Amino acid sequence: MATVVCTIGNKGRKNGSIQARWFCRLDLSTNKSKGGIMKAAIGSISEGTLRTEDLIVAFTEELAELDREEGTYRRLIAEANSLKDYDTEEASMLLNEDLFDALNDYALPYTYFGTHEGDGSDFGFWVNWRQIEDSIYDEDLLKVNDLNDLDDYTGDVLEINDHGNVTLWHCDNGKLTEIWAVV
Repeated sequence: MATVVCTIGNKGRKNGSIQARWFCRLDLSTNKSKGGIMKAAIGSISEGTLRTEDLIVAFTEELAELDREEGTYRRLIAEANSLKDYDTEEASMLLNEDLFDALNDYALPYTYFGTHEGDGSDFGFWVNWRQIEDSIYDEDLLKVNDLNDLDDYTGDVLEINDHGNVTLWHCDNGKLTEIWAVV
């Protein structure tokens, strides 16, 4: 049985108002006693700045929230939090390699961490449309308009409805679990 557990987390203040963001973890196994791995929600985590200091702070806060239960990246988070000078090669590598890679580890299937297409200062988790197209072409992902004909199918399914809304499902012998959806 697959389950998706979602919680809401405080993402700080922006323009005087508190930002909130949903965090979901996906558990597709039947025998896990502990919950699944926390996964990131699709959307922005930092907008309107390319300052290394701003990005490291935003990325580290996001990573700390996602890594709260696992603790896989505690050292990286501590290293980022201990930086004093953001205009160094060390800060640049931490930002552009370590934090990007770590955040990509928490991306949902068929999504990525990076900049939004068309806005190089909008960082977050986004749908990877090219990977979806390639996976459909390679028949690793089934694209459907109607979910009614999946009785014994097992695998990932991309549903695009008549309004253009897209939902990624995991199907296990006809039983569907929503992974993510975008409007």
